[in-house]
Amino acid sequence: MTKTAQEQHDQVEREIADHLEAERIDEQRRQREMPNWTREDHENWQIARKSTAEYLRELINRRDTLRNEIEPPPS
Repeated sequence: MTKTAQEQHDQVEREIADHLEAERIDEQRRQREMPNWTREDHENWQIARKSTAEYLRELINRRDTLRNEIEPPPS
């Protein structure tokens, strides 16, 4: 069974919220552990952050596309 645009939109909204919460928790962990990190740890963190930002942008773009399907922007 395929989901409606509204159901897909709601799911993407939940994914964005979950993703942002996980990022917040990960940032807190990083703040605690960072003094013990090696240069490689910092580089890996930066790579992960870039990947995370790209994924979040994809989710936001998907959400906006779905929102426009549900409620087309005014002409």
